[in-house]
Amino acid sequence: PCPQAIQAAGRAGDPAAYSALVPSLDDLLTAAVSPPEGGEALYVAVYDPGRGQVVVAPSRVLPEADDRSRQLWLIPADGRPRSAGLLQRGSGASAIALPANLRQLAAEGASIAVSSEPLGGSPDGQPTTVLGAGALPQAAE
Repeated sequence: PCPQAIQAAGRAGDPAAYSALVPSLDDLLTAAVSPPEGGEALYVAVYDPGRGQVVVAPSRVLPEADDRSRQLWLIPADGRPRSAGLLQRGSGASAIALPANLRQLAAEGASIAVSSEPLGGSPDGQPTTVLGAGALPQAAE
């Protein structure tokens, strides 16, 4: 939901309006995206299966070259990475709506990865330099 919708629900003083806009925390799937060599998480990814949206936020300021892009990947049980989109440049969070074909794979328990790619994204549809990855838990039925 957009901030304006949340603010409007608050002005209306209707708690039910909030619950329609904000998912239950129990429904969210969270992954810590850590470097391949281990260590502190670089990103936190939160997937909302009800909305089909993943929000990725850096856990600290990460340097980013002007000629590179950060790309989000979904890696289901078959091990084949699928691009979920590019992260916004800068140090803020990125919200990405997953395409319908990736939503079911995410709900079945998959990994999330972030890679560094040439500006504009992976040239061949596969991750180039993986910065980190983390497992999403399987969604409750």
